[in-house]
Amino acid sequence: MTRSDGRRRRLAAAAWGVPCLALLGACGPGNGEGAFAAREPLPTCGEVTARPDLGEGEPTTELAEAFACLDAASARGDGAELIVRSRTIEGDPIVEYHRVGPRIDGLEVYVDRTQDTFGDRTWTYRSCPETVTAADPLGCPGEEVPAGG
Repeated sequence: MTRSDGRRRRLAAAAWGVPCLALLGACGPGNGEGAFAAREPLPTCGEVTARPDLGEGEPTTELAEAFACLDAASARGDGAELIVRSRTIEGDPIVEYHRVGPRIDGLEVYVDRTQDTFGDRTWTYRSCPETVTAADPLGCPGEEVPAGG
């Protein structure tokens, strides 16, 4: 490899890093999955599937009970995390992590869309400080922000 070949490879690698940081907002340790991985551990309220039929209507009993677990943890002040799995119309998985706790204002939600083939393939974060019950988040911003951003 010549000196100019090595320089071209470094420039190409740097060029790929710019879109990664600018467009995805999820490449460094402080963003995206890194921010999610660095979250404070909390006891679990389990893992449920939301609306397995992709239809409208009331949440399943299992989902309602899981949200009740979050509400109870919030009331006790010790906090908890709930994993809610769903699928896009195309069948790609979306995973949400709903969290309440002593250092969380209301409810926070991390959403992993990295496996959504037709979506933006990113992690996002919402803080919902006015939430009274986890099943009905309140005070969330109009838009989700890149996790860690």
